[in-house]
Amino acid sequence: MSSKHRKIKTKVLNPSRTRRKNFECCSCSVAKYSSQDYKILFEAKKIIYFLFPTSTKKVYCHECLFKEASRRMKPNEDCIKLLVEDVDGNYTLTIDKEE
Repeated sequence: MSSKHRKIKTKVLNPSRTRRKNFECCSCSVAKYSSQDYKILFEAKKIIYFLFPTSTKKVYCHECLFKEASRRMKPNEDCIKLLVEDVDGNYTLTIDKEE
């Protein structure tokens, strides 16, 4: 197993800080909301959308983000770190390999 963990940047899509009119997960396509609906759900802490990785335009809901991060793990990795950029500050999430 690898002792050094790979880090990938991701960004929270805050509905108050973006001009998007619609939010839709590129993986499940079930989570699709207007900007107004997403703002309500975001503030109620029911759903969060992320740009993952930040260098792309791909948007994932919080559930699919973890699945995608796990899928991107290399065979020798036991976990991956997500460096999350948020309005309230940056933080790190560690995603362990699914068994």
